[in-house]
Amino acid sequence: MWRSVGVMAACSMAWATAAANAPACEVAALIGQAKLGETALKVGATVRAGDEIQTLADSRLRLKCVDGSSLVMAANSRLRIDAFEMNGAQRGDARFHLQLGLIGQKVSGGGGWSVRTPSAVTAVRGTEFAVEVGADAATAVLMQSGNVDVRPATAQSRSLAAMLPLVALAGTLGTECRDGKCSAAAPWGEKRVKAVLDRLSGV
Repeated sequence: MWRSVGVMAACSMAWATAAANAPACEVAALIGQAKLGETALKVGATVRAGDEIQTLADSRLRLKCVDGSSLVMAANSRLRIDAFEMNGAQRGDARFHLQLGLIGQKVSGGGGWSVRTPSAVTAVRGTEFAVEVGADAATAVLMQSGNVDVRPATAQSRSLAAMLPLVALAGTLGTECRDGKCSAAAPWGEKRVKAVLDRLSGV
């Protein structure tokens, strides 16, 4: 019996190790330069849970993830993949930590998808949105379609619900989080939305 338990434990540990080492995303497009630790990234490179990716000045990078989701990093951004779990062909849970900069995401349906920053946490299912962290660690979240729950690190979650399609920029909602608080969901002006999307374009 003890041998059987030991074999089961060993198999479980081996499965967990394999899952942790499984590719989470692939570099689908790159303008300029990006690094994985100290290693230069190239199109076709794979990234895994635990990896930290950094884009340099005047650079953009697009990741295509194994669940069909995509993620774009703007210039001077730093992102860590904390977890990317798959249940067969379906995403179980994906967690990211955006330390600095701007990312845009188009998330496929499935399990959890969350982005943590120094001042906020966003949680979504099947949506398109952008998250930015400034030098002062404040977080801005722009919802383009779907539903996004945004909460500061120490406060109750705030929900952003899409009222108009993406093309109606006046109806795009956003919030800003700093010092343990998030502002009420409100439309962003066309100029601000365009500035965000322009920084994510081209890849």
